[in-house]
Amino acid sequence: MSKTERRFKLCLDGMLTAAIYRGLNGTTGRLQSFVAGILIAHTLNFLFNGHLFVVLKHFDLVHTDIEAFEEYCDALGRLGEQHDSIEAVVALGSLSRDELHSTSDLDIRVIRKTGITNGIAACSLVTLARSKALFKGFPLDIFVLDDQSELSRIRDDERENLTVLYDASGRLA
Repeated sequence: MSKTERRFKLCLDGMLTAAIYRGLNGTTGRLQSFVAGILIAHTLNFLFNGHLFVVLKHFDLVHTDIEAFEEYCDALGRLGEQHDSIEAVVALGSLSRDELHSTSDLDIRVIRKTGITNGIAACSLVTLARSKALFKGFPLDIFVLDDQSELSRIRDDERENLTVLYDASGRLA
């Protein structure tokens, strides 16, 4: 997870905590409202950003049709085409190693363009993609990277065989 995405999630936790605190304040004491706000906000953030079905696939509880992986790859490639905040979208993991099967997850990295606005926009889009995957029961493992240099943290065999879904600059192709 990049610095930008980590900060985005912390800010999201803070905003949710404040909203829940305001909603509860007056019905309980301030401290109880604040603690409840933190617990509820963090739980909601974890649920919508926590890759629940990625975890469940490790217990062989999630099986996904190969066609669903293809549909998600197409949709995430279009995400890059439709939003100026995104520099590139790449798939790795079992997809890049040609080992995709029904118990795989889809590993995606979204490389954002520079700038605060682009960082917020890219993180918002990835959060929305995670939420949609949660409601569809799809094992999507997706993160925002601040720049292409962060791809160096990926395993060598995956980095050499990245599946490029979108590349605005053409540097990854």
